[in-house]
Amino acid sequence: MFAMAGCSLIEEPSHVYFIGGDRGLVKIGIAKDVRKRLHSLQIGNPAPLKLLASVAGNAALEAHYHRMFADTRVRGEWFRRSAAMTKEINRIAALRPGRHEERRWKAHVALMEEWGVIPVGAVAEILNATRPADLGRA
Repeated sequence: MFAMAGCSLIEEPSHVYFIGGDRGLVKIGIAKDVRKRLHSLQIGNPAPLKLLASVAGNAALEAHYHRMFADTRVRGEWFRRSAAMTKEINRIAALRPGRHEERRWKAHVALMEEWGVIPVGAVAEILNATRPADLGRA
C-alpha cells in the first residue's frame, strides 16, 4: 500500500467482525484492522474477548448483520449470542481463504452480491483483498 503523510491512495479492505467472550455477548462491527480493534475493545472490557469470525465487507454488510440479529440487540453494536448467530459465525469461519476451497468463498461473495450488500462484479476485487496474509492470518 502506498501512503503519504498519513493518507492512503489505495483503500485498505474493511472487515465485518464478530467479537465475543464467555458472557454470551457479541459485538458486530467493522474495522480495517480487526486485531487492533479487538485489542482496543479488550482494554475497556474486564472479560476476555476473542475474534469469533470476520469477513471482508463494508458498512452495508455490517448493517445487514445488525438487521439480521436485531431481535437479540442488547445495546449499540452488542448482541446476545443466539443459535442463528452461532450458525452464521461458524459459516463465516469455515469460509476463510486457505482453509477451504476457493469455490466456497466465491459462493459466499456471490451471496453477498445477491443480497445487494456488495456491488455486482466485486468478486475478483474481494478475493484479491482477502488473502490470509491480508487478514493477519498468515
